Amino acid sequence: MTIPMIIALAVTAFMVYLIMTEKVPFGAPPIIACALMVLFGVTDIQTAFRGFSNPSILMLASFMVIIAGLQKTSFIAAFKSAVVKMANKGGFKAYVLMLLVVMLGTSMFGTGSTAYYVMTLGLLSTIPSSKNLPGSKFLMPAGFACNHPLIPVNTALQFGYVLAVLEAGGAAMNVSLPRFAIANFILSAGFFAWCLIAYKFLPSHDIASATDEAKAAA
Repeated sequence: MTIPMIIALAVTAFMVYLIMTEKVPFGAPPIIACALMVLFGVTDIQTAFRGFSNPSILMLASFMVIIAGLQKTSFIAAFKSAVVKMANKGGFKAYVLMLLVVMLGTSMFGTGSTAYYVMTLGLLSTIPSSKNLPGSKFLMPAGFACNHPLIPVNTALQFGYVLAVLEAGGAAMNVSLPRFAIANFILSAGFFAWCLIAYKFLPSHDIASATDEAKAAA
């Protein structure tokens, strides 16, 4: 392992630390990491900051504005109401319907929307656990469902991610949006099938009480 490789790994670890600890604003760690790469001579300034001028990145930034607007629509209020009703009802049917509603929301917001993921898990974590549908049964599948659209009509965000990564790696591949949407649908179908099977094997307990018991045992 060369010195530049070691420096690059150290800078990456430092960036992850800043993101996880939230010591600085969320957008600052990547910029700091790029600046450190240049400062230590790992790369030149044009290469380090080339991604910020990438057309795909600009497209993703504009798409974030659309997502922020969707959060203020009546759809979100209806989504919250439907999820809470199904969770309170409980049972396998409610579990399936809840996943379908979350996946439908993913279709609206697009795969990879951090805002939608945080909103959904934040909402579900406030729902009281019950014997019919304990939190340990639906929280993890619902979190994963935020990245699996029921109908892949809004995959532009994830498609932009793929193009940006490929271009940054120097790979020129002709990936069409329709083919990417079909691949997303296949992944979503496989995920949903896993959820149906996993329901019988997922633990059945209140997450909060399990956490308290673990703390007491420690």
